[in-house]
Amino acid sequence: MLIIEDVRLIANHIAQLVEAAGVSLIDMADSEDDAFARTSLRAPEVILSDASLGTGGGAALSRYSGSSR
Repeated sequence: MLIIEDVRLIANHIAQLVEAAGVSLIDMADSEDDAFARTSLRAPEVILSDASLGTGGGAALSRYSGSSR
């Protein structure tokens, strides 16, 4: 799972909620560029993205991740 959120406090809270639900592998990115770099290393099964990042949203990343499989 990849969490894309530019506000660290919110990203940490989301990670805590996801971990409480039983998900153990969590990676976090704070920008679209950071997320692209992280997905090039390992494609996540699930992406949770802030729709209004300061530098774009996760929609482009979702399209990119889907096309690489």
